[in-house]
Amino acid sequence: MLLKNETLTTPAFKDTLLGTSVTELKATPKNLWVGTDGRGVYSYSNSGVQHLKATDDLSVQTIIDEGNVLWLATNKGVKKVVLKTPLSESVITNSFYESDGLLQNNINDIFLKDGFVYAATDAGLSKIDPNDAVYKKSLQIYFENRSDTLTIKQNENRNITVSFYVTNYGSQQHLVYKYRLLPQQEEWIETQTQLLNFSSLPPEIICLK
Repeated sequence: MLLKNETLTTPAFKDTLLGTSVTELKATPKNLWVGTDGRGVYSYSNSGVQHLKATDDLSVQTIIDEGNVLWLATNKGVKKVVLKTPLSESVITNSFYESDGLLQNNINDIFLKDGFVYAATDAGLSKIDPNDAVYKKSLQIYFENRSDTLTIKQNENRNITVSFYVTNYGSQQHLVYKYRLLPQQEEWIETQTQLLNFSSLPPEIICLK
């Protein structure tokens, strides 16, 4: 409220953070990190307000600043954010959930010590090692048939369906896959489904990556 001429008035919202439910503040020499309820993280400094777009839709309870990395306690697990320039383009490079060893996905607080992440939840305290090899193991691609090449005669139906799976026992429900069909598709397409449908394929060599 603003007191002016002995009258209380509500000021107009001129700042992005005004009217946003704030749940956490973390001050650094360069800026102020602001955690919100449902809008992720903002950076507030003399140069203005920047929203870390990758964190949008997260409710943030705790922010830990490690220089070029932020650790977040959120309603959707523990997040590791690598800071970019501009800050708005920062990316979440790792996430940890119940399937990774947390007692709950809703995290109340986090603490870092000796390389371990301690996560406080309503169900108790979890301890995980984010550098454990299980979180860094590269995924392997396997084909059920003996060859990784599928040949279709010209007079046959050129509609195919490809299903695939990955050997990864953590965070299965949060995996995002990328594929492209060369040479028709140069850009990678993201999906969370494990079933791809292709229709009217041209009679030429096609590579699905």
